[in-house]
Amino acid sequence: MAELCHRCGNPLLPDVGFCALCGAPQLYLTQSEQERLAESATAYQTAATAQLPRIALDWRPAIRAALLVAGVAGGLSLLDWMVPPISVLSFLWTSSAALIALAVYRRRADARVNAGIGTRIGILTGIFTASALVFSNSLQQVLERYVLHRGAANDAEVLEKLHQQVDMMKKSYPGQPLPDIIALWAPPEHRAWLMLFGYVIWAIILLVFFALSGTLSGWLRPVPSRLPG
Repeated sequence: MAELCHRCGNPLLPDVGFCALCGAPQLYLTQSEQERLAESATAYQTAATAQLPRIALDWRPAIRAALLVAGVAGGLSLLDWMVPPISVLSFLWTSSAALIALAVYRRRADARVNAGIGTRIGILTGIFTASALVFSNSLQQVLERYVLHRGAANDAEVLEKLHQQVDMMKKSYPGQPLPDIIALWAPPEHRAWLMLFGYVIWAIILLVFFALSGTLSGWLRPVPSRLPG
């Protein structure tokens, strides 16, 4: 197979140092020169890779940052129940929890981050924040039922919404057998299991969302490459 001119792509004649079409001079390397060039390129790449900064997650400040953000999220969730206008602040803080935790970690540890570090901090933040929100919501349920004695009113509200859902399903699927949602919700143990299932699904969604947020945030703050001069 004939070699091509580097300028115009015309096939070159054998043992000719220039292109017959455009006249561009051609450079030929001997086998030993090609091997030395390949070795030099490999050595340069190895040295460049060795000098790239290696970063690792400092777990202590990472856990502290995640706990701080999760604690604030849980506190805001509890305040949101008592003071509804705080709901906007609670939502903004919770949805940005992974980004805030990563920023706190960078400030406290004075460390660089990448996508891997961001993912791990996001997962930590997701675990702690989901736990804090579940605890806050459970505390609200306990206070509502046993301190404020609103349990019966809450149950009636839930049953009313279930009846509305059943009516909508009957209209959408006339003549078809439907599951008895009301009977499923009635026993207290069923309510507890359904609430627990809802908490688990909610926690998984938060965990995935925070992991992705941390990955994106870490990826947008990459460690600058330092190549040998």
